[in-house]
Amino acid sequence: MAWLYKVSGEVEKLSDTKLETLQYAVGGWVEHIKLIDGRDGWVNEDGRRLGLEFNAEATLLAGQNIVGYMVVTEPGEVD
Repeated sequence: MAWLYKVSGEVEKLSDTKLETLQYAVGGWVEHIKLIDGRDGWVNEDGRRLGLEFNAEATLLAGQNIVGYMVVTEPGEVD
């Protein structure tokens, strides 16, 4: 199961964990990050260059500054 953490603080369940779905959700190529709790995070790899907004909730989960939307999955769940 995948969850999309939006910059607004909203969290939305995604229908699947295919790479294309993750790319669409974050608005570009994805970069993998390991979250504090061991789950996987997926963010736009060009987020900083594109000037995406700061994502406070995602930042708390990741333990590092996150910009733009972040998808969260369980380890090994991405197709």
